[in-house]
Amino acid sequence: GPSWSFERTAERAIGEAAPRLEVRNAFGDVRVTAGAPGVVKVRMRTVVFLPTEEKARAFADRVELRLSGEGSPVRVGTNREEVGRGQDVGFETHLEIEAPAEARVDVRNEHGRVDLAGLAAAELVSSFGGVSVERIAGRLKLESRHGEVRASGIGGDAEIRSRHGAVDVSDVAGAAKLDVEHGEVAARRTGALEVSVQHGGLSAETVGGDLAVRGGHSGVRASDVVGRAEVET
Repeated sequence: GPSWSFERTAERAIGEAAPRLEVRNAFGDVRVTAGAPGVVKVRMRTVVFLPTEEKARAFADRVELRLSGEGSPVRVGTNREEVGRGQDVGFETHLEIEAPAEARVDVRNEHGRVDLAGLAAAELVSSFGGVSVERIAGRLKLESRHGEVRASGIGGDAEIRSRHGAVDVSDVAGAAKLDVEHGEVAARRTGALEVSVQHGGLSAETVGGDLAVRGGHSGVRASDVVGRAEVET
């Protein structure tokens, strides 16, 4: 049926040198990018599926963008559980967030795409949507279900667990640990690489340390491995 979009914004000044940001969302995309230092800015686009704009606007007015936290962490979320209780109305909340480049980000999202770029560190849990992570200065920890994963430009270690989706990892300065089931895996220009893969092939190029692979129903191709290679599949 027809859909209607409505926007609202919020921002909060933060004094932490290395702030933490927690994002919680469901049924909508989340995008977090590097912005101005000392402030978090959020734009929420609410999409409501109702027959008329008047009814959709009345419902959207009840959907709150919640930005809280005086110090660290700063929390971003909505009141979806409250407003959706007992209602037979479809709606999505898409969040676009600007955070300081020094921010460490913790994202939990369901039924939507997640994009992160230009941050200090990231921890992410996502389902039913693709994930893209770029230019993370430190460590990345990621868990995904039913969506492809792309991660590049990771300055620290990368730990990725994926179920039912392809995983593409490149330019990881630290060690990479991948646990993938039902998806193809590609890794390029990593440190030491440890991979567990089931029901999907692995292609690894330019491994700057040891390579350890445990596979089941999986083809394995690896080249330019600096350290020891131990492969079982």
